[in-house]
Order: sequence, then C-alpha cells, then structure tokens
Amino acid sequence: MKKFVVFGLILVILFSVGCFGPIDPKPNPPVPDENNSIIPDDPELPVQDGLSFETAIIIESEISEEGIGMEYDWVEFNACKNENGPQSVEMQELQSENDSWFDLLHVRCHNNDLIVYYFQIDSFFGKWE
Repeated sequence: MKKFVVFGLILVILFSVGCFGPIDPKPNPPVPDENNSIIPDDPELPVQDGLSFETAIIIESEISEEGIGMEYDWVEFNACKNENGPQSVEMQELQSENDSWFDLLHVRCHNNDLIVYYFQIDSFFGKWE
C-alpha cells in the first residue's frame, strides 16, 4: 500500500510541475541596433531611441518609484551601446513638452561622452505610493 501512495505522490508532483509554467510571460524587450536605435516591427512606427522628445522612450507604470526604476533599468541595458555602455547618470531633469512630461537622464558613457536620453513619463508622473 505504501508503494502506491508514494508512487501516487510522485505522479502528482511530476504532473503539477509540468503543468505550471509562466502565466503571462513578458516578451523580450527590443534590442537596439548598432546605432543605439530600437527598430520597431512595424515600419510605420517611429524609432524610439530616446535621443529626443519625438523619439522618447515611453515608460508605462502606475507609480513613480517603479517608473523611475524602469528608466534606470533601460539606461543600464540600452544606453551608450556604441561607447562601451553607461558609466553613470550625471543628472536627471524634468521637462514638459507638447502637454507631456519627460525625464531627461544625462548619461556619462565609458568613453566619456555625455548623452541625454528622453523618457516620456505621463503614465506615472506625480503618482507616489
């Protein structure tokens, strides 16, 4: 009898492990090309390289703490691609343009270049937890 109970438990565990995977896996984020531009799948969409108000990276979040963290994550993984990556964020400034709010992060690259990246933050601006 013990053998059947143990065997049954093993089957239940194996079945459970095999059935549960990610519920809603997030797609891989777009990877910038050699010019540090994120090329959209749809050629009619604008390129979002974050180098101007028009091509700002749009951050979607419900609260400021998370949104700001997402900006810094983007910088860590995407900024200064042609300059051996980011070294530090030198300054963060807030600007309004065309009824939208933007964070501008001044990023120092490892080759000592300073690049300003624009993030559109309307979804979370002023929403603190």
